[in-house]
Formats: sequence, C-alpha cells, structure tokens
Amino acid sequence: MPHADIEATRAAAQRLGEGADALATGRGEISVAPVTQQLTGSRTADLLAPVQTQARLRISDAGQELSTLGTALDTLADNVAAATGESR
Repeated sequence: MPHADIEATRAAAQRLGEGADALATGRGEISVAPVTQQLTGSRTADLLAPVQTQARLRISDAGQELSTLGTALDTLADNVAAATGESR
C-alpha cells in the first residue's frame, strides 16, 4: 500500500498558499508606467497597457491555481489522516 506523508503534504499545502499570497501581493506592482514615459508619442506606448493588464491577469490566475492546489493537498492530508486514524 502506498504511503502518504501527511505532515509533508500539509507543509506543501502551506507553501503553495504562501506562494499564492506572494503572487497576489506582487500583482499590483506590475506597471508599464516607467517604460511608457520613455516611449511618449510612440505607437508602442499604446500597446503596453494591454500587456500590463494581461500580465496582472496571468499572475492572478497562477495565484488562484496555487491556492486551489494547496487547498486540495490540505484536503488530501485531512482525508488520509481520517482514513488512517491519525489526528491533525
């Protein structure tokens, strides 16, 4: 029968949650403003706003995926603990 390390699973879930939090915090720091100022009057400057929006969206999505995976690992640890009679 395969072995599931409950504590390691819980630790991994915690780290994934922390990663998701870090991405959520960093998302707001993505800005094209410094580059836009250098490109004032250029057609390229108009293209940067969608890039900023897309980058923030992708980071948000990645954070949500990490959070979901962390929750799934925590649920797995809970279920294994319940099935094996180990307490939390």
